[in-house]
Amino acid sequence: MSWPVPEFPCQPGEDEYSLKLEFAQLWARNPHSQRIGYHLFPGPENLQRAMIAQQWHKDPVVIDEYERLTIGAGGSGNVAEILPSKEQIAFEVLEAARKCIDADDKFKGYKLFAEITDMITKPGTNINVNNDNRQVVFRVPATQTIEEFEAEFYDQQTKLLEHARQRPA
Repeated sequence: MSWPVPEFPCQPGEDEYSLKLEFAQLWARNPHSQRIGYHLFPGPENLQRAMIAQQWHKDPVVIDEYERLTIGAGGSGNVAEILPSKEQIAFEVLEAARKCIDADDKFKGYKLFAEITDMITKPGTNINVNNDNRQVVFRVPATQTIEEFEAEFYDQQTKLLEHARQRPA
């Protein structure tokens, strides 16, 4: 014997059918979530409505819409069509980070937001890195003795002086 599901309390301007379709879309986006009703009706004032909506997994309208979105019974079967965009995810992450009380969680949320919006480049994504690991050896010619060095130096200085004297002034 199961407990009877109470009638869903619709508020003015709401349609239970459209809410069930929205529930099915949320379910198709995240099929492993057990808290879809709480995402559809957030806050403590909507607790009763969220608990009733949690039973909508068994509702034929919700099941048909879920199958249409995921399996493709009359639809494309492409779940990527209903997935949130990058901007929507970034907005939800930012919204959740702002609601955090713990500073650690808040900064982790801000960091995740910055990574999603490409404000932070992830390490290892820089493609134009040129690492030249060759060891360049520069050989300097050296003389055998100091006398040879002085002789070469004297010859070089003499050539420089001769060249300087030949230049027109």
